[in-house]
Amino acid sequence: MSRVGCYICNYNGKDYAGKCIQSVLEQVKIDENFRLYLVDNASTDGTGEYIRERFKEQVCIIQNPINRGGAGGFNTALKDAIDRNYDYVILLDNDII
Repeated sequence: MSRVGCYICNYNGKDYAGKCIQSVLEQVKIDENFRLYLVDNASTDGTGEYIRERFKEQVCIIQNPINRGGAGGFNTALKDAIDRNYDYVILLDNDII
């Protein structure tokens, strides 16, 4: 079976990110073949804490130390996906539902 990594890029959008994550979780099963990640670009609105509290182990958070913008966040995601040897990668902005 193919392994898929789904990455959501975020900066100060905890409400958007929460809705996006919820939407993904309603459509797929999180298991060893499908993993969900939030790439957070140094948000200051409490996104990391909110996502950890609400979704627990269903979402892995990758924290960028500075805001690298959308392209930089997705670059972080792609580097991570290559390191994890995923067969497929999904990149989502945080406002996708």
